[in-house]
Amino acid sequence: MIGGQRLQRRVWTAWVMLTFHLLFVASWWLPNSNVCESLLVWFVLQLGVHLGYHRYFAHAAFKTSAAFELLIACIGCLAFQNGPLWWASTHRQHHRVSDTEADPHSPQRGFLHAHIGWLLHKEVDVIDWRLIPDLQRPIPLWVERHQRVLHLLYVSSVLLLGGWPALLTWWIVPIVLCWHTTFATNSLCHLFGSQPFAPRPHGLCAARNNAIVAILNLGEGWHNNHHAYPARAHHGFYRWYQWDMVYIVLLLLAKVRVIWELHE
Repeated sequence: MIGGQRLQRRVWTAWVMLTFHLLFVASWWLPNSNVCESLLVWFVLQLGVHLGYHRYFAHAAFKTSAAFELLIACIGCLAFQNGPLWWASTHRQHHRVSDTEADPHSPQRGFLHAHIGWLLHKEVDVIDWRLIPDLQRPIPLWVERHQRVLHLLYVSSVLLLGGWPALLTWWIVPIVLCWHTTFATNSLCHLFGSQPFAPRPHGLCAARNNAIVAILNLGEGWHNNHHAYPARAHHGFYRWYQWDMVYIVLLLLAKVRVIWELHE
């Protein structure tokens, strides 16, 4: 029964991703598409994933209030990359076994597997609760369990505010962009770029700094830096020119006391 459910989820995931990509392509031929609005929503979703899911939930790089924790968890969820507990569990597993057979998205199995194909693997939806004992608290648990409700509320609001064209501009296009800028860290940043730090936690880790990816995903592309010092909120610390937009936002939030104890 469990195997059948997992197969159904993988088929559903494949169809959802295919549909989103087809609509993404179609959106550029429609007269009502608005690139600036799509990029603005993409920027917010990127912060939800990289500031929230990654630097806060997966690595506890800062502390914040319950209200802001709920906000970044919900925004990350709207990026259609599953819930915060699944995301953090999968990412922590990646750090433990990077570029080995146990790595969920190692390029050792090919670029397409590392970039997007791993999401169709039969074990991908499993949460390893042993890796996230610190996250088994009310807010991330609630968001994990109510993802469909959050997506339904967002999509309904978009339709009411802007109709079908807004659904493409404020939902489909930003999500597809966010998928690929996020997934580029898993694929491109384990294949191309510099390695100023020795691979950690073992010699097989191929994490690299990739400036192009870092520009496209707001600083996450300084991936070798991140693997060397995972708990640091600042990924572009190795050189002054390593632009890290997520860290700049974190500094601004720290200034106004929305977050604190920023691990720099």
